[in-house]
Amino acid sequence: MSLLYGFLIGSLMGLLTHAKRNGKIIKPYNKKRVFEYGFLLDLVFGGVAAIAIVTLTDPTTVEQLIFTSVLAGYGGDTLIAKLEEAKLSDVLNQLFFQVEIELNAELTVETQSQVHS
Repeated sequence: MSLLYGFLIGSLMGLLTHAKRNGKIIKPYNKKRVFEYGFLLDLVFGGVAAIAIVTLTDPTTVEQLIFTSVLAGYGGDTLIAKLEEAKLSDVLNQLFFQVEIELNAELTVETQSQVHS
């Protein structure tokens, strides 16, 4: 039951975060070939973040449940952004590493060909 309350409180905080960031609540709508989620993503991000934090902290009182859910719901968007940033950072690091290996291989071949000439 605490997970449900956590999700509801976190969702409410996600909605409030959405309203604060956009200055209003944007409804979901279709945009040519793309569906714009509007406030729904912030609502879900806040709720899921609250479930995660409530599960990890296991609050024992109603006050602790409310406090952790509010914090998690408010930070849900930030949490998702950080996860995406970390994923993007990993991909970029892998690409840079691959380019560095290829450049080193080309330089090695080039210096060997200059030595043999």
